[in-house]
Amino acid sequence: MGLLILEPTKREGDDHVPGTAFIGAGGAADCVTTVTGELDPNLKYDLTGDVPIVLVPQPSDDPNDPLNWPLWERDLITFILCLVSVSLLLAQTRPYPCAKHCTVLLIVSSAWGGLASSYKSFLWARILQGVAVCPFETLVNITVGEMYCVHQLGKRMALANFSLFGGAFLTPVIVGKITGELGWQWPFFLVAIITGVMLPLVVFWVPETTYNRPAHSTLSNQAPRQYTSTVPRHSFLQRMYLFNGRKTSESPLKLFLRPIVLLLHPAVMWGMLTQGVMIGWTVMIGVVLAAVFIFPPLSFTEVETGYMYTGAFIGSLAGLAITGPLADWSAKYLSRMNKGIYEPEFRLYLVIPQAVTGCLGLYMFGVTSSNTTKYGWFWPDFFFALELMGMTMGAVTSALYLVDAYPGIAIESFTCLLLFKNFFSFGLTWEAFNWLREAGTKELFIYVASVQVAICSLTLPMYFFGKITRDFMHRHDILKMVGLGIEETGGGPGQEGPGIVMGEAGRR
Repeated sequence: MGLLILEPTKREGDDHVPGTAFIGAGGAADCVTTVTGELDPNLKYDLTGDVPIVLVPQPSDDPNDPLNWPLWERDLITFILCLVSVSLLLAQTRPYPCAKHCTVLLIVSSAWGGLASSYKSFLWARILQGVAVCPFETLVNITVGEMYCVHQLGKRMALANFSLFGGAFLTPVIVGKITGELGWQWPFFLVAIITGVMLPLVVFWVPETTYNRPAHSTLSNQAPRQYTSTVPRHSFLQRMYLFNGRKTSESPLKLFLRPIVLLLHPAVMWGMLTQGVMIGWTVMIGVVLAAVFIFPPLSFTEVETGYMYTGAFIGSLAGLAITGPLADWSAKYLSRMNKGIYEPEFRLYLVIPQAVTGCLGLYMFGVTSSNTTKYGWFWPDFFFALELMGMTMGAVTSALYLVDAYPGIAIESFTCLLLFKNFFSFGLTWEAFNWLREAGTKELFIYVASVQVAICSLTLPMYFFGKITRDFMHRHDILKMVGLGIEETGGGPGQEGPGIVMGEAGRR
């Protein structure tokens, strides 16, 4: 039992739990090296720091494996995806392109929305825009997760989630001003223009990152598996193909149904609550801003109300600044304390700052916004910023944990998170005004904050029993039980988990 994480029942012959991996990180140095004190030639390491870190997952010997691409290239891809995400937030919703094809579709739908001369035409433009953008919110996290090893992932995942969620709160500040000065059509025109400028970057510098990594051994007593790839890296033009084949032979219907079943997965349910509920509370805050701040004593205009989201954006930026470095540092530090063994549950420590900032922000926003005569606009905005800090931390935590603990169902897991977040936010929008009228601002947010405290407390059993859950779900695959399992091809979407690959000698 490492750091209070409960161990599953030992089984003879196969006692490895997917997700558990030895990375070293300064712990149990004799396990990182051979008996002669040298680095194990069967493993690949990150040697850029003071202490060798075993790469998890282990890259293959194929130069087309994203884990083998130069770090600057992977960071450039991440930066482009994040830049496109932030740039597209001007559309008063969250329009994200999911790929090269969807980027083009988004340009067309956004231009159509700005030119629409009737409600019916505008509605169809928005529907088409939704088709173009929704997958991007899931695929950004997946893409980032596929390009980095465990000890490199934290700050990149934090940046991705800040771009997807935190940047959205800069939207009202910009859109309100643009709409007031130029008209409601111009936010859509600007989305089309900015997306058009970003399109060449997506086309030429964002290749396919899905990779079927060869099967690997793990921390058990299996003998090392040797494999060698003689395939050269694809040319620049090959990497930029608009379509380079399907990565699975399974039917689209089966892939469509898989996320529905995973709604009952314990870790996915925890992720949906940890990320989606906190995002939903921002909808409640938006309702208060619209229903309270435009009336006396503040009497804000729509543009001034939009400026209140500046605090939210600053809060999400602060959440990024804290969570990114903390995620990678804590993973290595806790692994060192655990004799070099990394457990995905180490990511869950990030819920502690989320609970402190997010719950405090919710409680105090309700108190201060219920008496703007006494507290004015600053203190509600300040606690709105704290809530956004917690939201960013929750989004990063859930994304990191699901990628590390259940990489084989990462795409389906993020789809579940997206569905829950959208439906929950829609439900809050539908009922928020009624709740606000019946309960009042202060009482409503006391209830809301208390619910959030309860949700954060669910992380305790997830931490203590997370490894047991991983072991159970590995041995009792609910997707296979209902006939929705897919053929495992090694890494990528079908990989077992971030164990140690025993390949030929190689160091990075």
